[in-house]
Amino acid sequence: METYTEYCKSHIIDTIHDYVGSDYYMADFCYEITQYMNANGTCTFSRALASKYLKEWWSDCGMYWEHEKANFGEHSHNPFDDPEAYMVCMVIEGCASLLSASSFVQEHWDERLTLTDEIADEIAAEVAKMDEITL
Repeated sequence: METYTEYCKSHIIDTIHDYVGSDYYMADFCYEITQYMNANGTCTFSRALASKYLKEWWSDCGMYWEHEKANFGEHSHNPFDDPEAYMVCMVIEGCASLLSASSFVQEHWDERLTLTDEIADEIAAEVAKMDEITL
């Protein structure tokens, strides 16, 4: 089973080319590439599998719990009541953390750009080299 960081990295690398050809604000791009899971309320379409991921990511769950309270003022979901929704929130914030650490994204943070294959390749290559999520 993938670690939290590996899961988020894989999601970015595996999906970024699906968005080539459209315009995005780089500051908001993480929300675009996680929109499908956010709209569906799940990454796994399985409560049991989401629970397994959260068990594997237990220390990261605690880090995210603190991050959510500090940044949003409240907890949106309880991992025991709705592990799928909690996992979605974790992955969205994990992808946001990784993408915001990309030098390309940082350099173009306030810009609306057309995502090209070259830009997608550059961002994916940077994300592939990252070691951890910092929330």
